[in-house]
Amino acid sequence: MLRRLEAVEGRLEISFTLFLRKSAPVSRVESLLDYEVTVSVDGGRDDAALTLAVVVPVKSLCPCSKGVADYGAHNQRSHLTLSVRSHTPVPVEQ
Repeated sequence: MLRRLEAVEGRLEISFTLFLRKSAPVSRVESLLDYEVTVSVDGGRDDAALTLAVVVPVKSLCPCSKGVADYGAHNQRSHLTLSVRSHTPVPVEQ
């Protein structure tokens, strides 16, 4: 990309949804969970760095609901984001 655009530095970002099959812990019913994935490379020819980010859907048991319920509690849904950036430059084709 840098060579084609005659640029010193740049950024390339690709985002997509990854679907993985998961089974429920109690019922074992299978379904697809969606994970949002972003891969980006930025910098120059000698110092390009790679970043990988994943947004993961999670559920947790509501502690106040469990305390007042006789037979169960409701779940809270959240998203966790994990982002990792390389410490080693990505080799770029000259």
